[in-house]
Amino acid sequence: MIKKSFNLRNVVAVAICLAATIMFSGCDPDGGETPTPTDVKLIKRVDLHYNGDFALFDYDAQNRITKMSHRVYSINYSYPTANTIIMNIIFADTPPLPIEPATFRLNDDGSFAAEEGFSYTNGYLQKIVMDTKVQTEELVEDGTIIQPSEIHYGTMNITCSWSNGNIVTMTEKSTFPTVPLYNTDRTFTVEYGTTPNKPTSIDLAYAFVVFKDFMGAVHYGWLGKSTQYLPTKVMYGSNYVVNYRYETNSEGYVVKIFRKEDSGNEQLYCTISY
Repeated sequence: MIKKSFNLRNVVAVAICLAATIMFSGCDPDGGETPTPTDVKLIKRVDLHYNGDFALFDYDAQNRITKMSHRVYSINYSYPTANTIIMNIIFADTPPLPIEPATFRLNDDGSFAAEEGFSYTNGYLQKIVMDTKVQTEELVEDGTIIQPSEIHYGTMNITCSWSNGNIVTMTEKSTFPTVPLYNTDRTFTVEYGTTPNKPTSIDLAYAFVVFKDFMGAVHYGWLGKSTQYLPTKVMYGSNYVVNYRYETNSEGYVVKIFRKEDSGNEQLYCTISY
């Protein structure tokens, strides 16, 4: 059995690749300017109805996220300099699981820096390259360790293809030379409707389509400019499709997201409070 090692940088890397995926087409992105942090609408709470989870968000006077709280863990964020962020994850276990804080460097526009493996074109995310690792679990029989746990190192690569201000395809390739079982090579394509992706403190397009509900690394601007519209269909290869529908408030901000997986019924996915 393979598990992720307890390291927040690795958690962020794995979260990025959960839904991602073949070489990007090189279309030039075309969209508007990125708003400043003071222009974004602050999301205070997200309720995930399909699993009963939730996320609460706190911010500082500059509208930067300072804490995200879940049922079983929380992440604290601090900013020792204008171009540095430290993430510290704390699980509700007693005693808490030991996880090292992760430090990320930011560009002047607030996006993850090239030193962290992120590259952009005109502010739009084009590629992520990260070293990551997995840890195999111990095999124990009658109280005796038959096989000790081992850490295996690999590389994750993500490429994005943009068109008209929207991500249209993503490719993820992960290579673990000593654990081929964990290698990945997958692609998905995305279609959009007419619901604008209005600037919110948690980037909804990245949070629910790319990161699969992991909202700890998608504060607005960290991944560069976002999509112009919100996705309505995500196709994972040719055999699996997920459809999305949105309800907005009087200001045009999303308050409900509905999700329909493949041939299943549409269900309320999450509600959002500002």
